[in-house]
Amino acid sequence: MSQGDLVNLSISPAEAHELQKDSRTTFLDVRSPQDFTQRHIIGAINVPINQVEDSIGLLSKERPIIVYCDITPDERSISMYVAQL
Repeated sequence: MSQGDLVNLSISPAEAHELQKDSRTTFLDVRSPQDFTQRHIIGAINVPINQVEDSIGLLSKERPIIVYCDITPDERSISMYVAQL
């Protein structure tokens, strides 16, 4: 994926729900394992924000990736980083 492939940095819950129906879409939850355990999108992958850089090679560049979290400036930077791969 390149920055040119980045269409939108934020999507609505309804849009996320539609994308969830597409089995090619990867949902990447960058919250803590504790937050992930409490609630998460079914089928999401949990990679805590401090491990994203080390784990990014595990994600397919051929699939759309939706990064979600409780928005902070750090997580917004992570979604931009993932989108530029």
